[in-house]
Amino acid sequence: MKLFPFSMFVVRGRSMIPDYKPGDYVVTFNWTDVRAGDVVIFKLNGKNHIKRVQKKLKDIVEVAGDNEKESSRVAPVRRADIIGRVVLLY
Repeated sequence: MKLFPFSMFVVRGRSMIPDYKPGDYVVTFNWTDVRAGDVVIFKLNGKNHIKRVQKKLKDIVEVAGDNEKESSRVAPVRRADIIGRVVLLY
């Protein structure tokens, strides 16, 4: 279980435009499960990424960016690497 129920992040990339733009702040709820359609923050290669859940399998989650022109493809993410589900944009 994650130590804190909420975390705050700054969006850096353009993969989630138009809903999430560089410089936006988001808050995640870390003590929840995710489902298709949720936007999540996850750790990959030491960096945090924001993507939308496409499909949830047993212990992995398929994710993709909303902005197909700017989003890099990401292999399925382990559930353990997901920090939390975005619950607030400001």
